[in-house]
Amino acid sequence: MSNTVSIEGDYQQYVLSEDGVLQSAGERMMKKVEAINAIDAAPEMLNRSVLDIGCDAGFWSFLASSAGAINVLGLDRGRDVKGRGFVDVVTENEAVARKFPRHERIRFRRIDLGAQWHEFGRFDVVYCMSVLHHIYAQCGDLNSVWYWLSRHVWPGGTLLWEGPLDDNDPVIRMNVLEALRPGYNRTAMEQAATRYFEIVRRGPAMHEPTREIWLCQRKDVDAAEFSGIMMDGATGSTQAFIRNGCERMEQIAHILGVR
Repeated sequence: MSNTVSIEGDYQQYVLSEDGVLQSAGERMMKKVEAINAIDAAPEMLNRSVLDIGCDAGFWSFLASSAGAINVLGLDRGRDVKGRGFVDVVTENEAVARKFPRHERIRFRRIDLGAQWHEFGRFDVVYCMSVLHHIYAQCGDLNSVWYWLSRHVWPGGTLLWEGPLDDNDPVIRMNVLEALRPGYNRTAMEQAATRYFEIVRRGPAMHEPTREIWLCQRKDVDAAEFSGIMMDGATGSTQAFIRNGCERMEQIAHILGVR
């Protein structure tokens, strides 16, 4: 009897072999892989750390681990899946990962992206595939999203982004409030992205004509040391703002674009 595991998500369908290697996938996911390969954007995975943002059924996480990544973290929340109702994807992904010794370093964490801005450390490779518009729908600001992304990539590290660029895509009209749609466009996306990343390569996302895929490299743009004056004896919220070399104040300055 075969011990392969078949994953049937909303749009992520794939099969893990008996030893956990990702061996096949549905048409949609194969087109995404083809789009990455077409612009020579497939990142090196061996001994790399990988973050999979909006991991859904875990395709990119298991692909990375199968290719030799030594630390993989997938982020998502539970959601409705066609034909199944509400699915706790984090719990399900964890259960699959624990079936295979080769995936012992994959972890999955729950986060409501765009409403929560927890940070999970820095990674060599970050996937942000078909999810940024959902984050934007919750916060309404592209710069906040790209700043949060930049916090998770080592300078010189790689971010793979794929998604729609304006409301010609039906998922934007379906998921983003009409009042927020003018702020979601190619110009705004590129301006926000290039504050923190260099867009090294780009090409069409082959599964949808309204989408692109970008290979981005993290710039070395960590904020300079804060030079303000602090009073002795500060407590409470002041201490929260000045801890770790005024880290929180630097975050606010990045998001607002002013100091």
